[in-house]
Order: sequence, then C-alpha cells, then structure tokens
Amino acid sequence: MGIMRITECLFAPDIIVRLPDNCPPQSSESREVEVFRVVLNNPPEFNDFHPHSILYPKIKFRDKCEVSAVSVFLEIQDAIKYAPNMASVKKNGGKFYIAQGIVTKQSGAILEDSKNPAKKALQTKSHVSWWINDARSIHESFKIIDIGGI
Repeated sequence: MGIMRITECLFAPDIIVRLPDNCPPQSSESREVEVFRVVLNNPPEFNDFHPHSILYPKIKFRDKCEVSAVSVFLEIQDAIKYAPNMASVKKNGGKFYIAQGIVTKQSGAILEDSKNPAKKALQTKSHVSWWINDARSIHESFKIIDIGGI
C-alpha cells in the first residue's frame, strides 16, 4: 500500500508541526478509508482536527510522533465509547459530536493501533493515528452524523 513520506503537518498558515525523525512510523500507510472523529463543533471546524501537540503545547510528551497525529476510528461505536474520556470533551461539559469522513491517500499517513507494535494495550480495536499533511480544510470533508441523542 505504501506510505506518503511527510516531514511536517500544516494546520494553519502559522501552525506547522514538524515531525520528528522516523515519523510517521515505517509501519504506517497511505490509503483511502472511512473514519469517524470525535469533534466539539457542528459543523466540524479546523480546530477539531488539531493534534495534542497543538492543543497542549506546554506538556512535554514522551512520544512526539504519536502526539503529532490525530485520532480517528474505523468503527463509530469505538468513537462514541472513547469520547467521554477525552480531555477536550470533559472541558466541553461532556458534549461532543461524531464526524464521518474519508482519509484519502493524499491526506497523509495512518497507522491502526492493531498494526502498531508500540501499542501494547489497545485503546480500542479500531483506533487509528492519522498524520495529516495539510489540515487547513480537512474539516470541510467531514460531516456530523446522528448518533441518537448524545
């Protein structure tokens, strides 16, 4: 399937995340897949696709590669189950939405937790790390889906 080699992720004209060496990992790939993302806005906004490295700049993360990716899920049930544990959702009073979209081959690289040897305890079976090469308008390709009263 192959990987798109990227060295930085563009989130806004003035927000660039420079990726560390060997990031994304060799085991990641570039392919088209439907995913679900926990977001705080309806419709989704560009800041709904910021990684931890941008959201929490004062925290010194151990794995700089992992925190440069955004989390998406292959199964909607996993996104719904994971959402209440997210710091951003807790700060938002527990309110969240699920956005559905397509990761394209051109949008960056992905790595499923189930295929990542570094993930000993899987968060969920369908969690995917996504290193987006240009996230400035990625939110426009995601739509909120009805999850029945959440």
